[in-house]
Amino acid sequence: MTPNQLFLSGLLLVLATPLPTFKDFRQADRARRTTGQLETAASLALTRVDTNLVARAAAEHPGDPEILLGAAELGGDWEAALRANSTNAVVALRCALAGHTQWFAICRQRDPENLVPWLTSQEPQIPETATRFEDDEVPAARARMRCLEAAGYSAYAARRLAVLAHKPVLPLVQALLASPNTSFRLRVARAMQVAPTFLVTELVGQSLEVATLRQMDRDGIRGADADRVTELSNRREVIQALLQETEGAVELATEDEMVRYFNDVLRVGEEDAMRRLLQAVRQPLENKTPAR
Repeated sequence: MTPNQLFLSGLLLVLATPLPTFKDFRQADRARRTTGQLETAASLALTRVDTNLVARAAAEHPGDPEILLGAAELGGDWEAALRANSTNAVVALRCALAGHTQWFAICRQRDPENLVPWLTSQEPQIPETATRFEDDEVPAARARMRCLEAAGYSAYAARRLAVLAHKPVLPLVQALLASPNTSFRLRVARAMQVAPTFLVTELVGQSLEVATLRQMDRDGIRGADADRVTELSNRREVIQALLQETEGAVELATEDEMVRYFNDVLRVGEEDAMRRLLQAVRQPLENKTPAR
C-alpha cells in the first residue's frame, strides 16, 4: 500500500467510526453510577479499541519500538514488536503474558528474581531469590498510550484506555489458589503488595494471602497470622474509602485534570495519583467558598 493509499484508508476509518471523547466517557460513567451496574452497554462500547486504526498506526511507525509494542498489546503483531525491540526483557515478558507462554522460560533465565515468569512454572522448587513481582504493566501502558494517540485517540481517551486495560497477570495469580505450593503463593501474594503501581495488584495480593492463610490454618487463623489478616482488612478499608472518594472527584474533574491523573498513575502510582486528583478538585471548590 502506497503512503497516499495508507493515508486515505486511515482517513476513511476515522470518518466512519467516531472515536470516544471525554464527554462520551463522562456520560457513560454517570449512567453506570445511576444504574448501579459495573458496566453498561455504552461503557463497554467505549472500551473497544479500533484495531484497524491501531494497525494503521503500527504501519505508519515501523521504526518505533514503543508504538509497535503498544500495537501488539492492543491485539496486534507480537512478532513485529519483538523484532523492533530486539526481544528485550519487557517485550518478552509482555509477549508471554499475552499467551505466548514459551517466552516465560526465557524470562526466567534473564530475570530469575522476578516472580511473574515463575507463575506458570511446573518446577517443584522456585528459586528463593525470586522475591520481586514485576509484570511490566507501566511500560506496557505507556506503549499502549502512545500507540492509541498515534491512532488518533485524544490524550484523555488514549490514557484512560491504556491505563485501565485488562491486566493479564491477574488471572495467572488467581490460578495459584489451586497450587499446593503455599510457600510460593504467600511469596507472590506479599510481593504484590510492595509499592504496586496499581491498587488492583495490591487487592488481588491481599485476597491471595488471606485465602492461603485460611487454607493453611484449617482450624482457624490464630496468632501472628490473625494479626496479619486484621492488618490487611484495615488496609483494604483504607483503599475502598479512597476509591469511593476518588469516584466522586472524577465526576467533578476537568479533562486536563484527568489527563494529569492518568499521567500520575504511571509516574507515581495509582494511590498517590488519586490523592493528587482529590487535592486538585478540592482546591477550586475551596476557593469558591465564601470566607467567614
